[in-house]
Amino acid sequence: MISITNYSVFKGDKNSLVSKFNLTIKPGEAIGIVGESGSGKSLSILGSFGLIYNPDLRFEGALNFYGHKVSFTRPKWQNELRRFLGRDIGVIFQDPMSSLHPGKRCINQLLEAIHQPLDKQSKLTKISETLDQVGLDSALAYKYPFQLSGGQQQRVMIAMAVINKPQLIIADEPNTALDSESSRQICTLIQTVQKEINAALIFISHDIKLVADLADTIMVMQKGEIVEVGPKEKVLDNPEHHYTQALLACKPEPDKKGYYLIEIDDYGKAAEEKIPITRGELPVLELKEMAPFYGAKKAFPLKQPISFKLNEGEVLGLSGSSGSGKSSIAKSLVGWVNAEGEIVFNNTPHQLPIKNWKPLREEIQYVFQDPYSALNPSKKIGAQLINASDGKSGKEKAKELITQVGLDEAALDKYPHQFSGGQRQRIVIARALMVDPKILICDESVSALDLSVQAKILNLLKRIQVSRNLSIIFISHDTEVVEYFCDRVIRL
Repeated sequence: MISITNYSVFKGDKNSLVSKFNLTIKPGEAIGIVGESGSGKSLSILGSFGLIYNPDLRFEGALNFYGHKVSFTRPKWQNELRRFLGRDIGVIFQDPMSSLHPGKRCINQLLEAIHQPLDKQSKLTKISETLDQVGLDSALAYKYPFQLSGGQQQRVMIAMAVINKPQLIIADEPNTALDSESSRQICTLIQTVQKEINAALIFISHDIKLVADLADTIMVMQKGEIVEVGPKEKVLDNPEHHYTQALLACKPEPDKKGYYLIEIDDYGKAAEEKIPITRGELPVLELKEMAPFYGAKKAFPLKQPISFKLNEGEVLGLSGSSGSGKSSIAKSLVGWVNAEGEIVFNNTPHQLPIKNWKPLREEIQYVFQDPYSALNPSKKIGAQLINASDGKSGKEKAKELITQVGLDEAALDKYPHQFSGGQRQRIVIARALMVDPKILICDESVSALDLSVQAKILNLLKRIQVSRNLSIIFISHDTEVVEYFCDRVIRL
């Protein structure tokens, strides 16, 4: 049995990051931990197993790992857990590309992960069996991580985590960056392998309904504290705590279509608000037999050319699994990816490829998945917004838009690293609006956000779209988000 008792984390003398966290888990049991970003989920689990080291943090409490007792107040207590990591504790992290060595073939990383004293042939046999267990062709093990898809990379990570048949599997948001189909496959795979080796499973996620598919027990965390814990049926069907109720209420689902999402801060205070219908009958954009391609040899990601119309004030969804060509279509609309065919914008036809994209780029703006990489880390927000404008009244317009996206004017004098992920996404939206576009392309712009922040960004996009009569091309692998947010959906 594994137990964590009165685990607390402090930064400084009084600033408590995690308070009195308690958990007990048995072999074969699965516990899911949910909450917003910053609620203390990962700090509670990864920290208590010695996977987070920060000299500025002070720890209290104790861990009992199958009879091995560790006090978090002892000096260098993390060192006591090192012999268990990898062998008895397998960890699956959120981003496999940052966990896998980019310069080593996967086979070499799997060999390093084996802790048993076996000869090389026995190790290779063990790797082959484990890869088969996680549904991955053994030949793919001889590739580098960047040569694999996101789902394949995550399967390699799962193989590394379970290859020693650990007593505990920790899965920290392992499906966040995956499309819905790959996400379901990965979660089912983790559950299947966990049952096969009878390991305890701790699954960390911001999606309470996803956790319910895997866990026997759900723990809900808010601001470093456990606010609710119980069997998944009870927590889902009859949540007691206000915060748990709010988490469930803010999740975008098809049956909430036509209404703004209830945000956590407003749960129980505000009534449902209907979204005005803005979709017009006139097309602002039309694609005719467009086919994006890569390289001189013209590698086409789409099985066949695509044609569609986007009307004024319409939200058109592009949905599909990873590699289906969603982003390739969007990027070809601003000239970042070559394409064949024709596009018609404002009744003016343009034969692809277009030589001068500048006029169209001012009318079609892009909101990326990762706002941090889309912003210049060395420039203040105000300068970045003003640089995006045509220079006329840029400063006043930046002030107007930064408040329109829910931030105060002081944000203009700060750098990107001083904001949360949700705040940075608001800034990227403000920057896109600086040139008054007619079309906004949102490329997985809410996929990496937790449910509460996702609800705020979706509401913000809807309010901006309604007030400006914008047309939006909304790309997402999350079918529920697409069904809720979009007027019409094209599945690739």
